[in-house]
Amino acid sequence: DADPRLAAHAVAVGLREDVDLDGGFDGALTAARDRGAALIAAHPYALGDLGTTSRTTARWAEEPEWAANAVDRFELCNRHDFFAWVARARLPVVANGDFHGPEHLATWKTLVPAEKSEEAVVDYLRSRRPVSLAFFEPPVQLIARAA
Repeated sequence: DADPRLAAHAVAVGLREDVDLDGGFDGALTAARDRGAALIAAHPYALGDLGTTSRTTARWAEEPEWAANAVDRFELCNRHDFFAWVARARLPVVANGDFHGPEHLATWKTLVPAEKSEEAVVDYLRSRRPVSLAFFEPPVQLIARAA
């Protein structure tokens, strides 16, 4: 949505089929959850924190009660942007790098204490159980190889 108070972005982890957006964003979230996906509120900026970012996705912060029921987890940080309102609300979190290229590898990551299977990770992310967040700084040669 062009209005940042109504705009939101979500990631559906474990979704194996397309979800129709004709029913709107809320309908798509419900459909993805019904298909077993773990839903993550992506870059949930508060209106006052938008600054010069092109990601004007403030609906999560503008409607926190709705948001807490609409998704399973919230990004506490995305690359190097942190979302203080998520921490203050004590919502279940993840950290993410929004990885699009090798330069995005060095950032915060989420460690999920679950069996290394898609089903176990999705199940864990759908819960409110704690995760660990860690900053990852890869060796320079690893970034060079990835480029």
